[in-house]
Amino acid sequence: MIAEAVITIIGTKGVRSVTHRSVDEYLGLPPGSSSYYFRKRNELLEAGFHRMIETNLAALAAGHARFLEAHPDGRLLDIESVARYEYENLKRSLLPERRPRVLARFEFFIHASRDPRLSAVQDSALRKLFELDVLIFKRLGAKNPWRAAAEFGDLRRGRITTYILIPSAIWGRDISVHCLEQEIARIIVHTDEEECDLDLDSRSLP
Repeated sequence: MIAEAVITIIGTKGVRSVTHRSVDEYLGLPPGSSSYYFRKRNELLEAGFHRMIETNLAALAAGHARFLEAHPDGRLLDIESVARYEYENLKRSLLPERRPRVLARFEFFIHASRDPRLSAVQDSALRKLFELDVLIFKRLGAKNPWRAAAEFGDLRRGRITTYILIPSAIWGRDISVHCLEQEIARIIVHTDEEECDLDLDSRSLP
């Protein structure tokens, strides 16, 4: 409850607005209630950060699992079905009611970049999401699925960031299943040309 309140406050008013008082007021609790559980402001932020990571990863993992279960093992996926799945995910991310949570995620990313402990948690979560994407690119028949998943992850994060933070930069362009299909195909062709796949044991996360 408190962690979710932190996420909402950050998404609607910014990280500077998170205080014990603002959390108590948002939840309608007596003054000092949140400080009983989280003595310092930074502990409030960490609770919100961990909650954001857990819920996002759980939702994405469940979505990927449902998608792959709908396509039996032993058969290659077709690019159109993956593009349609990603399109639906993107549309959900851009719903007005989801905007505060997506904005909070961006602010948490910035906050974690200055905190080694939170950065490590974030890297672990991104690695798990990355591995989920690798499964999809393997089923697409990509020669270098880790490299392809890395490039697609960059594309996904960049697009959501642009659509949420700088909507005017889109200039009337809209995303479509066909557009995503072309981009996924381009990524596979491009990464298949590489001599070897990524070696994540010897390098940082892409």
